[in-house]
Amino acid sequence: MDEDLQCYFCESKENILLPKVGIALGMAGNDYSFCKKCLKKMTAEEFWKEFTETQGYSWPPKLIE
Repeated sequence: MDEDLQCYFCESKENILLPKVGIALGMAGNDYSFCKKCLKKMTAEEFWKEFTETQGYSWPPKLIE
C-alpha cells in the first residue's frame, strides 16, 4: 500500500481503501482513497453528500435547465 495515501474525508493514513471500480467523476486510482472508519460510519447517502459538497456542489444535486 502506498504510504502517501490518506483518507479523502479525514486525512487519516491508517486503514486506507481504494475504490476497485471506477466511479463517476473519475474516482479510480489514487486520487480518491478512504479509511475504513469514515466508510463504516457513513450511509451511502451521507457518503455522496460529503463527497459532492467537497467537490463544491450542492446536495442534493439539482438539475439546471
